[in-house]
Amino acid sequence: MHLLILSCAAIQSPPGGPEDTTPPYLVTVSPANETIEFSGGEILLQFSEYMDENSLKKSLRVFPILRQPLDVKFRGEDILLRLPNTLSPNQTYVITVSRDLKDEHGVPLAEPIHLAYSTGTQIDHGQISGVVSGSENASVHLWKHSANTQPDSLYFTEPDYITNVTDAGTYLFQYLSPGSYHILAIGNEGAGRALDPTRMRYGMFWEKSVIVSEKDSVSHVNMLLHKDVSKQRLLRGEWLESNWGKLIFSNAVTETNLKPGGVIERESGENLDFSWFVNSLDSTQVILISDSLLTPGEKLRILINITDENQTKAADTSAVTVIVPEKPDTTWLDLLSPKQTLKLSPDKTETPSVSLVFSKPVEKSRSPFGLALTKEDSVAIAVIEEWVNSMCLNIYPVDGWEPNSTYQVTLTQDSTAMATRATFKDSLTTIVIKTTEPIGYGVLRGQTDIPWCKNCRVNLTSADNSTFTLSECVNSATVFEFNHVPEGTYFLMIYNDQDQNNSYTFGDAIQNVVSEQFWQIPDTVDIRANWDLELDLRPK
Repeated sequence: MHLLILSCAAIQSPPGGPEDTTPPYLVTVSPANETIEFSGGEILLQFSEYMDENSLKKSLRVFPILRQPLDVKFRGEDILLRLPNTLSPNQTYVITVSRDLKDEHGVPLAEPIHLAYSTGTQIDHGQISGVVSGSENASVHLWKHSANTQPDSLYFTEPDYITNVTDAGTYLFQYLSPGSYHILAIGNEGAGRALDPTRMRYGMFWEKSVIVSEKDSVSHVNMLLHKDVSKQRLLRGEWLESNWGKLIFSNAVTETNLKPGGVIERESGENLDFSWFVNSLDSTQVILISDSLLTPGEKLRILINITDENQTKAADTSAVTVIVPEKPDTTWLDLLSPKQTLKLSPDKTETPSVSLVFSKPVEKSRSPFGLALTKEDSVAIAVIEEWVNSMCLNIYPVDGWEPNSTYQVTLTQDSTAMATRATFKDSLTTIVIKTTEPIGYGVLRGQTDIPWCKNCRVNLTSADNSTFTLSECVNSATVFEFNHVPEGTYFLMIYNDQDQNNSYTFGDAIQNVVSEQFWQIPDTVDIRANWDLELDLRPK
């Protein structure tokens, strides 16, 4: 559907006044919403204030989609639509005004508007509604299944209906005719377009289709927005010194779940002995350390194969050729992280460490720097040093961090290593560590007895850090318990772990695999230190 927008140049709003933050709203519409025996013609929408003409093009849609352009005239507070007189008989047409429509101050509608006009003697009144979690800037696509459509490929076509998700995460389709529908949550980057899983966020429902009967209202069609992780690929390799290099991958590599294996072939034909680890600051990089020094200008052929534990989204065996640099490395050793000042929260149950990450591998047996830890009164503190790998050193005080204190880490240049620049350029490198109040922990217990949840698990996700999630199963007595939860605010989701892989399965649009059924409680959960929180989540 295309828009043909005409405007009156003289229309403008009066200047001045306080900043407008109130969403505009529809005051009247003529002919009235749910008009029957409509044969086309003009429809006047009057809004509460002057609207933004530039936002019209993306915000107006008619479903089913019209074959010819929709004429739109802009008149400030009024928007005049003209539907053609060639509408299909006995068909309910839905005009959707999305939240892309804004007033002249850039304030969008609070929620989308749906208006229905029937060319027959009745209005279809079917509805589908639900919640899209993780739904910032999201919409929902809907396709009506017919004998001429292939359900497996509907997601990759333009939708029959579109609606926005509100700021509260809800959505609503109205005026639907009876039938079978396919539904998909979509990030606004893909709203109105065929799905591209490599570029768009999307979320699937846990049923293949949604059945709408006469005047039926189907609710709780909930979806969880996510983005597919693309298949792992080796992008390139680099050899940086005579004894080390790195591989760069398309996605993060984890030492727990992804196990690289392969060989490094020298020009002589022999295989090079090497070790590897994941870069502490960039998990898409794997650092390779040769057990012996290599010849400048020598070519190395690296064959690498990476698969995860389930053999899914695996990288094919890949080969890359690198060349050992002709010239020696002339850069100084540098501390990449942390930079200057670091805030740290002590933990009463486990002493957190500070990770010192360096710009290149360090020979652990002969560290090219001296390290000292002092407290605010310049008293030396005994420190434990634990090398994670040759580029990352963890440190922490023997007696733990004291709360609300200031520490200083001093790294001293090794003057004997200056000729090879294997040490720091500056004689002293310092990092200030400021500790806060200790982390507190609470307990969360709950009971849930949801009929559809046969292999029930509960996820607790931090509202401040979406990467921090705790997960527990629901036992045979329908009880779950989290015994060691850092104080804070959390989202709680219950889901049916059908594949029993201890994680939520989002579904797969390409394979037409549905998601696992879930329920996310509408309110957040506050965990307080040294408190036990009891939740009764059984259906009332």
